[in-house]
Amino acid sequence: MTATLDELQRTSLRDADDRIARWQESLEQAAEHGAIDDEQRERLRRTLRELVRSLNEGVAPLVDPEGASEIRDRLVRLATIDPDGGDGPLDLADRALMEAEAIRHIVRDLLDGAPPAGLTTASAVAQIEGWLPRLGVTDLAALLGVDRRTIPRIRRAATSPDARLMVLWRLIALLRHSWTDEGVVAWFDRPRQALNGRTPAELLDRLADEPELERTLIDLARRGRTQRAA
Repeated sequence: MTATLDELQRTSLRDADDRIARWQESLEQAAEHGAIDDEQRERLRRTLRELVRSLNEGVAPLVDPEGASEIRDRLVRLATIDPDGGDGPLDLADRALMEAEAIRHIVRDLLDGAPPAGLTTASAVAQIEGWLPRLGVTDLAALLGVDRRTIPRIRRAATSPDARLMVLWRLIALLRHSWTDEGVVAWFDRPRQALNGRTPAELLDRLADEPELERTLIDLARRGRTQRAA
């Protein structure tokens, strides 16, 4: 079942992303000087402890179990980086920045991929069409799994979105950052090695009977944000 986020939760996630970004900026500025002295190191440690606490308490509970586990694993790696372990300041900064950026990816995926509370069929379709302004009625109908003649009615429907539309919304919310309108549509019809040669559209058609396929599709779309998965 697709989870939704209310505005308070979205604000919490945006604040967390901002805090991570500020910590990254502080670390980069310190590393640029070629050395991180004791005062800078202690200040970064204090900030990091607070960041770890706030993310663990405020963000991890909002994420799916897999995402929460990854966040906590990366928080542990961040918190246990040893500034006295022999690596140079730039190497330490690179390791810490990499872990922090991975956490930001999870947070941004959640912000993009979790529908807002109160989403209706009409508003979900309207948002999809807003994200993909070149999306034609025929392609929209194919993505929704309906006859194109029903599109005007769907655009007015005040009902809650069905499972297929909710997953479709999440997928397009993620994919739109990396693909053109035409590329997003093509993504659904391209056979994928990760899906044993099936297409994402085929899995969408089976969601009603196999709801666990939602996780497979979302994971595939998340990978598609950073690479053109085969």
